[in-house]
Amino acid sequence: MANPNTVIHTKQCLAEVQKHWEKVTPNGTAVLSTVVQRVMWAQFRLDVVLALGKTKQHLGTHINLMDANGLIKWQGAVKKHAVFGVGQNTVIASNADFDSYVDAILANPNSEVIIWVIMADPRRTAKERKNVSSVAQSFYSALSRLD
Repeated sequence: MANPNTVIHTKQCLAEVQKHWEKVTPNGTAVLSTVVQRVMWAQFRLDVVLALGKTKQHLGTHINLMDANGLIKWQGAVKKHAVFGVGQNTVIASNADFDSYVDAILANPNSEVIIWVIMADPRRTAKERKNVSSVAQSFYSALSRLD
């Protein structure tokens, strides 16, 4: 039987290691001083990254690197809007999506505008890849038995 102190210590270490992935929230409100109808999607993303970078050390650099590698998902919301409402989880991925978002902002000038910068939890994506891999292996082994 394992030493109980060792088991507790191992669980504590595991919890500390797994905690490295957490939601990052800017310190205070990130103020974006951009005239949205005058910029394209790529420039808007850069402006958001710069604004977030001013709120927390290294946050802007981190988001910029993750976005360059395609690991970031951008969601936009305009409070009380049918398409871009807070609960709609509308992803902005192209200039056309951004143009629709800008139209929603301009149609609701008194509504709060929100941008979420989202990265998938690497533990979750690794688990999903493992599940897909095991399903594929099961499928191929079933196919080989049919031959």
